[in-house]
Amino acid sequence: KNYKIFLITNAHPDVIRIKLKKTWLEHEFDHIISSHSFGAPKETSVFWKKLSEQITYDPDETLFIDDSPGVLDKAHENKIKYILTTKQPDSSKPIRTKSDYPMISNFIEILPE
Repeated sequence: KNYKIFLITNAHPDVIRIKLKKTWLEHEFDHIISSHSFGAPKETSVFWKKLSEQITYDPDETLFIDDSPGVLDKAHENKIKYILTTKQPDSSKPIRTKSDYPMISNFIEILPE
């Protein structure tokens, strides 16, 4: 399909480079954006305003996945139609059983066959 896949993170660009070097996932994304480049974290309205100025997306056709309730709430405030969260964002902690958003354990759950 003609999906665009973005990694949008609060991580510092140096940390992103280290993680991508270890995981070899950089080629899976059309674009990688650090909130540091906007000077505002994903939990803020400033971030979402600057994001919409940098990339074009249709909120009615966008899937947004995050593990932070504050970030998910901001995505919802910005009219993102499809919002998911992860059941276990930290493997050293128990699986979450409650969320205001639908939860997944693994990306394979949402991939088309």
